[in-house]
Amino acid sequence: MRYTLGDDDEHFTMPYGFARGLDPEEIVGASDDGGRLKYLVKWKDFGQIDIVLAKDANQKCPQTVIAFWESKVLFGKSKPHGYFRANFDSENEDAVKPQ
Repeated sequence: MRYTLGDDDEHFTMPYGFARGLDPEEIVGASDDGGRLKYLVKWKDFGQIDIVLAKDANQKCPQTVIAFWESKVLFGKSKPHGYFRANFDSENEDAVKPQ
């Protein structure tokens, strides 16, 4: 992908995203743009951050995408506030939260 600064000045056309030929260091954020998932990518040895389509990142750097989503998942022994397992069991439809 390329973007142009100005409508008819080809001199300022610059590569953008994966067209830069850089390796991603990490994904620092994600956004939904009208149903299209996009990632905010930080590049190795490069100071600029780009927004790229998730489908491109999934193909070009799947391990980076996996690492990003793994960092968002919380594992632990504590249950979320207000969690009561019986309310989520399909066999026990008459369960009531403990007081």
